[in-house]
Amino acid sequence: MIRTPNNPTFWFGNFVLFKRAPEAGDLDSWLEIHRHAFGQRLNHHVFGWDEPREGDISAFLTTGFVTSHGIALSLSAYAGGAITNPSLTVRPIVSDSDWELVIAQQIFVDRVDFDYPEDGGTFRRAGAASYQKLAHEKRGNWWGGIPGR
Repeated sequence: MIRTPNNPTFWFGNFVLFKRAPEAGDLDSWLEIHRHAFGQRLNHHVFGWDEPREGDISAFLTTGFVTSHGIALSLSAYAGGAITNPSLTVRPIVSDSDWELVIAQQIFVDRVDFDYPEDGGTFRRAGAASYQKLAHEKRGNWWGGIPGR
């Protein structure tokens, strides 16, 4: 079980990860495992598996599930020489207005690039609150590029 208790609307932060891809007849048992793990707290069902094959997902697709294939990027060596934009200032996000800009941008990208359903900003606000708490506790920063500053 992958859990993000402080943000129950985080789809890929609250899901069941299986060792193998689904097989015919898995839908009901996978849904039951999800119900047992999360109850009715979530507004979604997300399943993943640690196997490169897709498996038999026909029953899932028939009931309305959609597929989302993850991509991982890696870098074996850094060539150096960062390209910079002189009209962009990169700095920690600290003020309430900075955070509102971040949230608005993330909601826009969610809707336009990923076609995620509208939730009134619930998911992104909960995530931002978590990041703000970490920054306030001096456990990290959220950085952003601010044009024209």
